Amino acid sequence: MRDLDILRQYRAAMLLHDTSQVVVKTMEVKMLLRIIRGKLNPGRWDAFESAYRTAISNAGPVEGLCGRWLVQDLDDPDSGSTISLWTTEEALRAYESSALMSAITAKLAPFFSGQYETRNCRVRFAEGGPAPNDWVSEIKR
Repeated sequence: MRDLDILRQYRAAMLLHDTSQVVVKTMEVKMLLRIIRGKLNPGRWDAFESAYRTAISNAGPVEGLCGRWLVQDLDDPDSGSTISLWTTEEALRAYESSALMSAITAKLAPFFSGQYETRNCRVRFAEGGPAPNDWVSEIKR
């Protein structure tokens, strides 16, 4: 079964709150998370978020990207993470070495204080639902 078909079944199951097959399907697709954790220069969150939204909006669809989130730390408002969900390691690695990622990074780098870390992770277990609002909407083809 193709990854796209599995993702569509996953989304349908989540919308119906039928999570009995979710873990198996998620592990079958070998989904990956890319988590970037960073600390911004003090008081720059709002400007960073605006620049992030603009950069992501201008980037358009990215092959293999299912969804992404920007999250702000509750205990340190100058810190946060971006989390992106990927269909394959190949898609993730292709994005990491792309001119698009370099351009986005260049636009956001001035906001960071120098504390910045990237982790690529394989999803080993998933539970619950429904998924965030149509997180696979870009995959409708």
